[in-house]
Amino acid sequence: MQKVQQVILDNLETANFGPDKLAKAVAISRTQLHRKLKALTNTSTSNYINIIRLQEAQKLLMQTDKSISEITYMVGFSSPQYFSKNFSALFGTTPSNYRKQVQKC
Repeated sequence: MQKVQQVILDNLETANFGPDKLAKAVAISRTQLHRKLKALTNTSTSNYINIIRLQEAQKLLMQTDKSISEITYMVGFSSPQYFSKNFSALFGTTPSNYRKQVQKC
């Protein structure tokens, strides 16, 4: 799992980095990768990649003053709207509201 996560982090800014490229990078078939991730995380490979990206975005929102659009592209999303939708689904708040909450603390 650590190798999988590290490969995702190493390719964070690559918007078209997906399950095929991840499987190739960790030298197993896409099907095997999917089965292992599903068993360990109960989520698909694509969703797992998005979760790692969103967790990194969460860190960037807390630690930097970069704009949400800049962070969107830094973590491999090609659309700020799609990024915001996914961020809200995972964390229950928009990226801008999350940043405001963090700054209050």
